[in-house]
Amino acid sequence: MKSKLFGQVSGRLKEIISAEYGNKWTRFANSLGIPQGTMKPWLDGDSMPGGEHLAKMAAAGIDVSYLLSGVRSGDKPPASHPDPEIARYLEKTRRILESGTSTAEVLKSNIQEFDKLICHPKEEPPVKPKEVNPVARKRAAGSGGY
Repeated sequence: MKSKLFGQVSGRLKEIISAEYGNKWTRFANSLGIPQGTMKPWLDGDSMPGGEHLAKMAAAGIDVSYLLSGVRSGDKPPASHPDPEIARYLEKTRRILESGTSTAEVLKSNIQEFDKLICHPKEEPPVKPKEVNPVARKRAAGSGGY
């Protein structure tokens, strides 16, 4: 049975090769001085690169953090939440905020307002007790003499 991690690394490696080497994995291997026979099991998801090969990739400008974890260097780790739908919305929100667009500015402003209202509510002034008519107060206390 193949390792899930090996499969994930394999998928990201193929993605990198596609983007940077036009799907030519042999060209990728040759440019890094990695034997094709060594690289083929990585692409098949049967194993993954070790330290020496990862160092070669990093020296060539490959984001090995992304290759191994799916998180690009400099990125914050993806928002995690037990509910996959909420996690997806959190991730979309993070991407919008990082885009720098006008939509991002509106979203940021809305989040700040939400934070003020929900996380830091304004303190309501204390409610003053209603003034009671002094005559009614005496009657209520039983000292009205009636």
